[in-house]
Amino acid sequence: MLSRALTILLGLLLVFPAQAQVRKGVFPKKGPLKKRQEARRAQMIDRLSNMTPQQRERALDRLPEERRKRVESNLERYNELTPEQKQRIQRSARILENMPPEKQQAVRQVYRRMTALPQERRVEIRREVNRLGRMPAEERQTHLNSDAFKSRFSPEEQGMVQELSNLFPPQ
Repeated sequence: MLSRALTILLGLLLVFPAQAQVRKGVFPKKGPLKKRQEARRAQMIDRLSNMTPQQRERALDRLPEERRKRVESNLERYNELTPEQKQRIQRSARILENMPPEKQQAVRQVYRRMTALPQERRVEIRREVNRLGRMPAEERQTHLNSDAFKSRFSPEEQGMVQELSNLFPPQ
């Protein structure tokens, strides 16, 4: 469930342009540009999910057609989640927002590479990252070096798991 929630979150964050605004003048104006952009994206997800269908329609009309379709699809999936799943997404968004911009970019790059993989492999990678997040640092490193880990994932997938487990702190 967490992996599905994280997928939706990252999907929403990847499709929103930094400049897209639902209403002008309602986003933070101070702080580094990247931080403000991330805050805008998180606020937009929150706003869109809480809008009436008519309000959402007007806001989405401002986006290019292809992006609009992706946003609508992600919002539809988001709205089908339980309140607990939505809380997990919000918690993950806060973690991502609080990362330095270079780490945020690294997370996005890994998830973009993951989109080329079949769905079942993406799910396995996310499960493994979640599992690693629950391990102490020493156990995590031992696991990443194990034959069992190496036999379950291709070298490319191993790299993705390692990158993501290094980017996200243990839980």
